[in-house]
Amino acid sequence: MLKRGLITLAAVGLASSVLPAATASAADSPLTLAVFGDSPYGKSAYAPGGQTADTSQFQKVPAFIGTIDSDPTVSDVIQVGDIHSGKEFCTEDYDASIATVWQTLSKPLLYTPGDNEWADCHKASSLTSPGQGGGFYDPSLGAIRYIGASGLSTDPADCVSYRCGNPLDNLAKIRPDFFAQPGHALGSGTLNVASQATAYDPSHPGDAQYVENVMWAQNDIVFVTINVPGGSNNDADPWYKVTTATQAQTVERTDRAAADVRWLDAAFADAQARHAKAVVISTQADMWDLDGKSKDHLTNYEPIISEVAARTRATTRGTSTRTTTFPTSTASSYTAAPRRWNGSS
Repeated sequence: MLKRGLITLAAVGLASSVLPAATASAADSPLTLAVFGDSPYGKSAYAPGGQTADTSQFQKVPAFIGTIDSDPTVSDVIQVGDIHSGKEFCTEDYDASIATVWQTLSKPLLYTPGDNEWADCHKASSLTSPGQGGGFYDPSLGAIRYIGASGLSTDPADCVSYRCGNPLDNLAKIRPDFFAQPGHALGSGTLNVASQATAYDPSHPGDAQYVENVMWAQNDIVFVTINVPGGSNNDADPWYKVTTATQAQTVERTDRAAADVRWLDAAFADAQARHAKAVVISTQADMWDLDGKSKDHLTNYEPIISEVAARTRATTRGTSTRTTTFPTSTASSYTAAPRRWNGSS
């Protein structure tokens, strides 16, 4: 599902830090970020449905990463989610291949997961529209038809996607691939970060599972990532198109959103403690984009939006909020340099 990566800049006037001291950098040093997302996009081959593969963007990933790495002005890299398209299957090998290429960077890379690599892995519509290799509920059978290796199947052992596209299992799988070392960025690993896996609120020990939520400080700015996938924060549509959302789906979204809010609270508290001049929030979801749907589409983002608004208003002097939406990648634009944000502006 095509989404946009979102960076929210909340300028703050601010009156004990959870961040490692090593994350601080001189405020007068230039800080240029390379930010990209929704890439590489392509299509998985699926012979039973007559679908042919498109790996053109995937083949360009090493060169794309090399272009970023060779730019001496780029300090850090942020990937705002979606490492494949909504027409590609969710597989262990694919995820590992992207992680391997990213590790070749000599610059720190920070990543927040997108819906396509976990929350939407369950999606599929039919044999000829296999989506992400998940499945769909068939009321005539009273069961889920999965996208199987040889066609539609009700056998979970026959699925083309990891664990039949189960979102919880796929999120659990990308964590060791991309967040194996809590407190370290991908790439060179020279940027130390605070991870919710180790810096969680002790009143909520369950928050330790959100290893993907990190924060760090550079140039008098606190940066924070939170796992907020597009599609109305893990989609209001029931997984596998069953009649109603399962308890597992609703509990996952509710628990993660609450952990995200607590992590945002910690980031703003840290910014206040260090008298930071701004907080930069990175998520995969564009929480203000209706995406052609009704306003109810944004309901599941409300706790997070409200937290950002409340903490911004609570700062001690005049504040402002700026959002920067980075356009989705397309095959024609994929070879172009990523958008950059200079911390001095």
